[in-house]
Amino acid sequence: MTQEEYLSYIVGSIETYSTKEKKQLITLFFNEGVAYKEIVQQTQISDMEAQNITGLELSEQIKKCITGNNKAVRIFEKWEFTKDYKYSIICKTDDYDVFASKVKNDSRVKADENESAYMSDVRNVPVIFKPPIIFEMDDFLILKYNLKFEALHPQTEEELLIKYPLIIVLHKNEKLIEFRFDDLKRIFYYDTISKDKLYLHLTNIISDNLKNDYKIDISPLDLDFIKTKAKDSNEVKLIANYMKTSIGGNAILEVGNNKEYILPFIGELNLLMREKKEEFNKAPVIKELLEQFIYEKEEMSDYPWIVVLWEAEKKTRNITVKFIFNYMNSGFCLMQHYYNNVLVGMERMNHVVRFIGENREDCPK
Repeated sequence: MTQEEYLSYIVGSIETYSTKEKKQLITLFFNEGVAYKEIVQQTQISDMEAQNITGLELSEQIKKCITGNNKAVRIFEKWEFTKDYKYSIICKTDDYDVFASKVKNDSRVKADENESAYMSDVRNVPVIFKPPIIFEMDDFLILKYNLKFEALHPQTEEELLIKYPLIIVLHKNEKLIEFRFDDLKRIFYYDTISKDKLYLHLTNIISDNLKNDYKIDISPLDLDFIKTKAKDSNEVKLIANYMKTSIGGNAILEVGNNKEYILPFIGELNLLMREKKEEFNKAPVIKELLEQFIYEKEEMSDYPWIVVLWEAEKKTRNITVKFIFNYMNSGFCLMQHYYNNVLVGMERMNHVVRFIGENREDCPK
């Protein structure tokens, strides 16, 4: 792939980013001196390829920098490692240290290189993956597989191209492996892969690739304990769930604007019984019937998904994640990280993994 072709995939991706992400990129470009506005004299800019983005719309500012400055391309490529992603799946392996060592010593894995030569087409069968790009920082070893997607616009028949990074984060302290994905517009999906199966498909083919390359087995991390932690822990709050009762009824329960994070019905009944404890003690038969009712609904129901909240002092810094258990009957738990306009970068995703690492109960740390 030529550099020009490669840039066309990056440029095509820009429109898929949120305003928050675009602003973050432009800020990086300003800070690194690859973009400026007319109020700054170009003689003050050390990079002679710095782009004047005065008067341009946000997306066009980024595109001009990407196509006009090689340094901007490298900034963009590094940003893909540390940006926040919408979905993730956490896995484990019994050979974590061996796996991490093999990755770092693998001559095929590239670091700090122009990524134009490392774009893989996952529509091919079998998929022939180009080597991933590696980036190490603090407590993380990160691999980036660069995927490319093409499509034709259904109305205009314009060719649409996007660069789609699939990130694998090796969490050194927790010894966990996390797959991170962004959303993908329906137009880019395979004919045979539905939207619901996309992230599972990508996880499976990358897992198989890692198994072949490094002779390790990667398996889903059991996150069922999150259901209990969300009810019993002060660190996280259960704010929504999908309940499938033992008698066949289904219900989606949400706390809404309830500042105490009390779920409807079951949570409200529990609260009522605590607040009116003395009155219920005077009516033991009624108390026992209610306790049995709550037990059957709460403990004997299945919860295909829940939404939990990590509450911060400032509400705008809250972290909210939806856990979809046994995603597509695969054993994997798909986490959907809700959008936050204030928190920028990978920290909120890392916070969730730290919590999981400190609290997981399915296997020894």
